[in-house]
Amino acid sequence: MQRKTIRILVALALENGWEMSQVDVFGAYLNSTLTEDVFMEQPPEFFELDGREYVCRLGKSINGLKQSGKNWYDHFRAIMESLGFEVWVLEPGVFFKDGIIVGTYRYVDLSCIGGVEEVDEFKVALAKCVEMKDLGEAIYTN
Repeated sequence: MQRKTIRILVALALENGWEMSQVDVFGAYLNSTLTEDVFMEQPPEFFELDGREYVCRLGKSINGLKQSGKNWYDHFRAIMESLGFEVWVLEPGVFFKDGIIVGTYRYVDLSCIGGVEEVDEFKVALAKCVEMKDLGEAIYTN
């Protein structure tokens, strides 16, 4: 989500007197499945008693892979669509449905704006799909 989009969401929240809340998804990249085979060298601490070197085939996405962000976005988008949200055509990181708008920032941080009841219902529904932390009301820090 771009900075100008964040400004628009903040303006909408202020204009309509909506709650603006933040959510952090834990291990977001680990929730997504890789769509291709990815191999990596063994970590330095890992060794086999037979002295041979092996490679690891990843089953899940991890931080640092080029495709991790996209894999997580595809997974998250599927979750949001299953919850009845639509993607904003102009900004794929923004999802909306009646009474609530959810914006993603750096893929794993979410800003939710809308009525208090709608935002709380969304958080409960999302918590059933992914492990997350409710960061509460959005605040500005420099």
